[in-house]
Amino acid sequence: TLKHSVLEGGKRLRPIFTIAVYELFKKRDSQIVTASCVTELIHAGSLMLDDLPCMDNAEFRRGKSSSHALYGESLTILTSAAMWVEAFNILSSLKTDKLDFLVNKTATCMGGRGLIQGQLLDLASFNSVQTADELRECYKLKTSVMFDLAATIGAVLAGANDNELKAISSFAVNFGVAYQIRDDII
Repeated sequence: TLKHSVLEGGKRLRPIFTIAVYELFKKRDSQIVTASCVTELIHAGSLMLDDLPCMDNAEFRRGKSSSHALYGESLTILTSAAMWVEAFNILSSLKTDKLDFLVNKTATCMGGRGLIQGQLLDLASFNSVQTADELRECYKLKTSVMFDLAATIGAVLAGANDNELKAISSFAVNFGVAYQIRDDII
């Protein structure tokens, strides 16, 4: 299930984002490639949950059968949880004096003030009209938080200063909203 959901298909935009931001400041090294896996594992795990019958009930993801369609709901949920735990294992192995900051940022991006809240807003708005502000908030929480996290990991590991980090974070959030608008139109 993990191999199917992470390695087969997908654009890998979040890990690419992490590496690209890092390379704004430093030459690529093995730590940033490893660190970029954090957001891909979180993202892929969230897609597995999003596809479940109780959520979006998607039979296909990335042009292939979704995880729950192939392996069942229970295995899909457990694999998603395992992927999120592995993301934190990878994160905890990074060499930075700002590890506490990155762990907190990751947990916040995933939790009730981030990705999970965005999914709740998405489910609550299903088949109902939303205001532009409500839609933007949903997009920020379900999509932008992961681009923000990807950019933050890259910037922090490259040694960006606070002003650079704020600018990159703002760009990432706006990029995520634009990305979700484009995705919804398609």
